[in-house]
Amino acid sequence: MASVVDFKDKADEWLAEYCDKKSLYAWPWYDNDSNPDVLSAFDQLAPSFLNYHIPHEIRQNMLVPRAEENSYSVLKSKMSDFLTKTKGPDLHFENMPDGVFDEPDDSPHGDLIKLINFTNSKCSGLSGVAVTKILHRTRPNLVPLIDRRIRTFYFGKNRGTDLELLKLIHKDLQSPETIRFLDERRKTFVLGNKEQMSRLRAMDIIIWMSFE
Repeated sequence: MASVVDFKDKADEWLAEYCDKKSLYAWPWYDNDSNPDVLSAFDQLAPSFLNYHIPHEIRQNMLVPRAEENSYSVLKSKMSDFLTKTKGPDLHFENMPDGVFDEPDDSPHGDLIKLINFTNSKCSGLSGVAVTKILHRTRPNLVPLIDRRIRTFYFGKNRGTDLELLKLIHKDLQSPETIRFLDERRKTFVLGNKEQMSRLRAMDIIIWMSFE
């Protein structure tokens, strides 16, 4: 199985390039969230920093009054509820029990899987990628980033479901070597709010930069 550790010879260079002050990449503009417990209109725009553009019509549908409820406004409400339920620093994606992927419960981990499943089944024009890119910046330890490059890295090509991809990311993070590898590299990168880069963000940047 592919692992982010495979890039141990280039990871430091790629992180430094991505996070350089003169870089045109998304750190820290995407990551620095001054009010992470509230889902704002800007959060719906933030995925554009990561090359995922939510169509204007869908963003508008997310913002309609409750009386005009639609699947996109329901998704927004579910994401807001998720933020309410997941306050606190101790929730990490790597601590998700394996069984939650296929039988999501009412835990924060289960709610994340339910959100992704709801988006994929009810929100035409969006996928679980949208959920991860909206919510990662608010819950950087709990919500991994997924996209075409991450999918291609783990599967060998751009295929596989969001759930299958999350399982592979989770499996990679079960390795103590992976945890050490990410922890050694992310500690250099700190946001303006004094929050250190998360393992999930470091993993995302390293894999993403391997395709540059």
